[in-house]
Amino acid sequence: MDLSVITSDIKLLILSVFFSIGILFDFVGLCVRQGGTSNSLGTSWFVTIFFILLFVSVIVGYTTRSLLEKYRLAAVAFLTLALSFVVGNLSGLVYSRGAGAALQSTGNFFLAFAIVPLILMIGSEPNSLVNQLTIGTPANVQMPNIRPPQFKFGNRNNSNANSNENIEIGGPKFGQQGPPGNFYSPTAQQAQPQSPYTTGGPTTSMPAPSGSQPAGGVLLRATALYPYTANAEDPNEISFSKGDVLEVLDNKGKWWQARRTSRDGSTVTGIVPSNYLQPI
Repeated sequence: MDLSVITSDIKLLILSVFFSIGILFDFVGLCVRQGGTSNSLGTSWFVTIFFILLFVSVIVGYTTRSLLEKYRLAAVAFLTLALSFVVGNLSGLVYSRGAGAALQSTGNFFLAFAIVPLILMIGSEPNSLVNQLTIGTPANVQMPNIRPPQFKFGNRNNSNANSNENIEIGGPKFGQQGPPGNFYSPTAQQAQPQSPYTTGGPTTSMPAPSGSQPAGGVLLRATALYPYTANAEDPNEISFSKGDVLEVLDNKGKWWQARRTSRDGSTVTGIVPSNYLQPI
């Protein structure tokens, strides 16, 4: 689980806070109501427990790589069911008297404000307006969708990541998933842009474009906007952390060749996804 997925996205952080407050008020209000009556409130307890389990599931889905993508439709269905429970609670409690009913009503208002945006975000495509909206970002800075997509690749014939020639990059495999926060259908993933060095399918060795990089030269420097973990099956990729400064050696296509310098002075060269980087 990677909680930075939520803490680094202000939209998800606000919705998580609203969801938490809503559950807390709903639970406390239900306890107060149960203490003031001898009748069983079994249905209300079921709904409150459902809210708690749904909240935990959404958090786990966002913070666990690819999990929410696999159960995207189920997540939208359960969130829609939760919204119907919220509407039912409000219609029965908003005009009721007592501190318990007031607390539950307040909690369900918070839940409504959290559930509706989550339905839109999870149920919409990554390039939709709701998923492209970034709160608090300067207008002149173009940011990627929520979390930039992570492509997984097949065998590139063990090409040398430290060489500027014969870089072999395959296209994303059908049905593979992106990182938490982005939801791609298999069809959408299949249509993702590929490296200029291949046309998809089985990889073939092709020389890098001539003149794209001076000998030993650095085209630009870029800061990592997000952490990236290299695919263990591909020796060409390199990992980096958020905030790392990389020297870009070749910026042709969606995957750039870059060099990262560690704190101990050692360097490692390989390919990195360009939409994780911000040129400086």
